[in-house]
Amino acid sequence: MDCEDNSEIETADTFIKVDDAGPETFKSDPENIILVPNALDPETMVLHHLAFDAESKTLAVFKYARKVRSEEGSKSSIKGPVGKIEIWGTSPLYRLKQSIFLPGEFSSNEGLAWYKGRLFSCGIHGHLVEYDIEAEKIKKWTPVPGGIKWCLAIDQATGRIAVGSEDGFVIIMQIYDYEIELEKILDRQEDRVLCISWSPDGKKLVTGSPNAVRIWDVKSGQAVDRITIGKVVAKDDTIVWCTAFLDDSTFATGDSKGRVCIWDAKMGVCSETHETKLQQVQCLATAKNKIYCAGVGKQIQVLLKGKEEFSNKWVVGATRTIHTHDVRALAAITDSELVSGGVDSYLVVSRAPPITVNVIPPYRSSDVQISSQKRLFMIRYISSTAVLHLPEDSFSANMLLRFNTSSPITTIGLSEDGNWCALSTVKNAKMFALNCFSSNAKASAELVLLPSNEYKSFKRIQFSQNPGNMAAVFTKNNKIRILALSYEFKAVTETHVVNLEQVLPTYCTINLMAFTDNRLIVSDFEGNVAFSSQKNDCSKSQDWTLLPKHTHEVTALTVNPENRNKVILIYADGQISEFAMEGFSYKILKAKEESNEESSRCAPGSSLTTVCCHNSSDGLFMSVDGGKLIGFNYFNMLLQKHGKGNALYPSVIETNFGKFLVNMAQFANGDICIVRASHERLLEKLPPMPAAKSYGTHLL
Repeated sequence: MDCEDNSEIETADTFIKVDDAGPETFKSDPENIILVPNALDPETMVLHHLAFDAESKTLAVFKYARKVRSEEGSKSSIKGPVGKIEIWGTSPLYRLKQSIFLPGEFSSNEGLAWYKGRLFSCGIHGHLVEYDIEAEKIKKWTPVPGGIKWCLAIDQATGRIAVGSEDGFVIIMQIYDYEIELEKILDRQEDRVLCISWSPDGKKLVTGSPNAVRIWDVKSGQAVDRITIGKVVAKDDTIVWCTAFLDDSTFATGDSKGRVCIWDAKMGVCSETHETKLQQVQCLATAKNKIYCAGVGKQIQVLLKGKEEFSNKWVVGATRTIHTHDVRALAAITDSELVSGGVDSYLVVSRAPPITVNVIPPYRSSDVQISSQKRLFMIRYISSTAVLHLPEDSFSANMLLRFNTSSPITTIGLSEDGNWCALSTVKNAKMFALNCFSSNAKASAELVLLPSNEYKSFKRIQFSQNPGNMAAVFTKNNKIRILALSYEFKAVTETHVVNLEQVLPTYCTINLMAFTDNRLIVSDFEGNVAFSSQKNDCSKSQDWTLLPKHTHEVTALTVNPENRNKVILIYADGQISEFAMEGFSYKILKAKEESNEESSRCAPGSSLTTVCCHNSSDGLFMSVDGGKLIGFNYFNMLLQKHGKGNALYPSVIETNFGKFLVNMAQFANGDICIVRASHERLLEKLPPMPAAKSYGTHLL
């Protein structure tokens, strides 16, 4: 049966061996925790570009996979490359908000930049592309003369875009509200333009090419200086990969010989040359009195500006070795905060001083959906998704089904009772009725028709927990459509539509959803949380109740399995709250963490990303970015507030299970199942690591 054109569903008898939890156990009640570390086998996408918008504190991340690998025994229909732009909020937490998958012809991205909340890119397709962030798609593309485009830069004061081309042209275009117009084309040079940078006053441009740096006067359109870069080897070109203005009269370049050069833009001469520990310098980022550089090699070199009494020169500072492979992109968020990424697929946030490093893995908790009643897992890859079963008293997950698609998968969903699953790609969406435990046949899935074209593609789907006969679908037009499911007749019907703009006061993209007792709970990235007041109909705004707004967003929420009227909320500042939908009682289980302004930008390593209640012990289990599991006995926490807590049952217990806990759930028999990603498997898919230098490396 086809899931999509040129795609299929496969049954499988393959077993995925997962590791035992080992000697380390969770020293609390309950002790029956199952660790499933290798169920998620992530695909690698190289991180190529970063662009930070200081006004909205938003980070754009471009990832690229030259070829999508096929799972063992699968027949993926994606033949070409896959590009993806991720939109991250950076304050107070680094949180993924949107993902834009790029079609094949526009999957290339050689330059990425923001202008007043609008995102632009260029590539080998030869167009200037603007993106619709909210709709998660390309908004429009503008043809630009000059062939392949290798770089772009935007003058934030005037809204002019400078684009460098393969044919040696620098094209300047003006951004308007509804269109982009060609302003001028600068004099042609003999080589391709690989990097470009505006001066702070907008009067000059600097471009880098093989063996040359040029300084341009924007008004006249002519190069006022052409500086030849010396070759280290006579037949080996020196390629200027990156450039950045430091002030109106000074700029820096990085080249293929591992050098960072400081130039006087007025005189057109090199004032300083610094040899780095990198084989090639391919990206630069500048902050106050700092230059970060990276490229071929896993180190990030830091150059520091000397004080005036010490000749005001740049000096080579500490080297950060925080990646396992080449670093392709850098972005300075603040004077002390740097974001980096590259071949190893990880987004890394480093700060100094004090020295902190936080690693954001290339997978989210939404990549793994869990059916607690039937012990099923649904795992999302780029072009396929697999359904696995974990038998009781076993650490081997049995792969039952695999869905292969012809375009990238954006989201998946699995019902708690294991009867339904759904997936959406950039082109299509499908829902299936599962039959995974028939005594006479292999696992199978039956395609169920969705009600209308409104479900052609959706952003998120949430199946109801109790009873499991409904689903909430967050569609591309920013509406939530409620579906009634009939497993007996394999039918789906739409009951009503929720207009989120009437429910949430400052509506933005939905962050989290929960669905229980035919009641829907939603949260956004602005800290708003709302739930439907009526069990059977939540289509009208008066049927919704809005919780008191918190200063930070919700990072995880769950419904108490023993009392589905109660919902647990975890906030970005560490506060844990519980509210009851009937009677509307609201209480704080754990107060927010007090911190100063700088440290209040909660580090990624401190965010609670998944949460699960345990019905037999009043326990609340949460995983933290980085692999830590935290257990709260919140009933005992309430007693301790009044001096009645039992010291034998501490309210907070922490256990580190290793790298990157992805998702968790409580099975019907009371076991807590934790899915962990395999860092080792990801490294196996990457090219060999570069040889580490044995001198002068300062590990952060």
